[in-house]
Amino acid sequence: LKIHNPTRTLVAGTHGRSMYSFDLGTLPDVSGVAARWQEVVTDLRAQPNPFRNSTTIVFSLSRSSQVAVAVYDLTGRKVKTLASGSLEPGIHRLTWDGSNDAGHRVASGIYYARIVAGGASGTVSLNLVR
Repeated sequence: LKIHNPTRTLVAGTHGRSMYSFDLGTLPDVSGVAARWQEVVTDLRAQPNPFRNSTTIVFSLSRSSQVAVAVYDLTGRKVKTLASGSLEPGIHRLTWDGSNDAGHRVASGIYYARIVAGGASGTVSLNLVR
């Protein structure tokens, strides 16, 4: 259980018969980041998802922006760079074929596509099933 309030996050739960709770401390105000993201990227999805051979990451930009799109594994290691540079407003589609930057196929599992645009970032989960 994660409890949010405007300034603190408290986490509580159970593990077996044990209960735990701890205070994550004061949180930074990220409302401006979320608003900035929604001003630049209005749609973000992957289709199909889950996928076997390839998936297409679809997003829409409301204005020209410097954009970086990369796929990461669950440990946070970058697997593949899909885009880096300036993109015009509109709908964009980037295909990931389940390979890494060296061109080798990666294992089945959960990956994340991270998009950085307009000073903010967003992610979409990708479920690769071989």
